[in-house]
This record gives sequence, structure tokens and C-alpha cells, in this order.
Amino acid sequence: MRQHRAQQISDDEIRELYAGSVARVEQVKAAADQQSADAARERAEVQAKCSDIAFREKNTALCRKGGLVLSAYHQRGVEETFELSVLGHCAYVETVREAKKRDCLPR
Repeated sequence: MRQHRAQQISDDEIRELYAGSVARVEQVKAAADQQSADAARERAEVQAKCSDIAFREKNTALCRKGGLVLSAYHQRGVEETFELSVLGHCAYVETVREAKKRDCLPR
């Protein structure tokens, strides 16, 4: 399916898709880094407040948790982002019949 889709795209379009994938991955990484820095700053503020006995007594649940916790999420790499760009809507078809109907596979 990937090869069929790649044949439908010009060389320049493939280069543009790859450059766009690199840029998107860098943007997502920068946003994640900023979010991590903000969360670390918030955790440090909470920990500083929790060192005060009065604050700790009134906010036991927050201080017991150790502040805010970030959940990790998957960040796509350049190759995965590029692959999805090349496949386009074909990345989401589930059957051969649907793939042929949507011109993701040769008929």
C-alpha cells in the first residue's frame, strides 16, 4: 500500500512531506519540553509551599502526592510522522476492499 501511495506522489511532494514531518516533530518536542518545564516549576512551587506546616495541614492531599504529576505520552518520530504523511487517509483503512475502493491499492 505504501509503495502504491508513493508512486502517486511526485518526488518534490515526497521531499516536502519529509521536511514537514521534521518540522512537526520539532514543534511537538519543543511544546513537550515547555510543558515539562512548566510542570517542574509548578511542582517546585507546591513543594516549597508544603514545607510550611500550616499549608501542609490545610492541603494534605496535595502535599501527600508530592505535587503535580505529569503523565508521559508517546511522541512520534520523524519516520513515523513521514510514514503517516505518505499514507494519508490510507493509514486508516482496515480492509483490502476498502483500500482498493479508496485507491490505496491497485485495483
